[in-house]
Amino acid sequence: MKIAIIDDNSTTLLLNEIVLKKIVTPEDSIIKFSHLKEIYAEFDRFAEVFDIVICDHNLGLNSTSGFDFLTELKEKNDKVICVLLTSDDSLLLKSQVLFQGDILFVQKHPVEAPKALEYIVNEVRKERDESK
Repeated sequence: MKIAIIDDNSTTLLLNEIVLKKIVTPEDSIIKFSHLKEIYAEFDRFAEVFDIVICDHNLGLNSTSGFDFLTELKEKNDKVICVLLTSDDSLLLKSQVLFQGDILFVQKHPVEAPKALEYIVNEVRKERDESK
């Protein structure tokens, strides 16, 4: 399984990688991105490579939001599992994600977020194993 983590904050990026390394198997890979520019340069290929994409919502000034990026990604490949991992607790954002319907919303929380990511990764793995 290939997992992408996207966050403009290098500390958060590293922490998420540490959390995921406790969950994944040796066959899995985790690739980190700090800017969407890297991804948009090869968006078509990116959309087909990853099984799970975990993205922060607020990716810095003058950047596409994580929600908008994940929405575009789902339009390109509806099989990729998209996770919006954010500290943004606004009702508007939660409503947008709920309305979208195929993006998972995970609130950044030191205890709950790792549990949610573990659950998501394990469910995706189980689903992929059953489809083989």
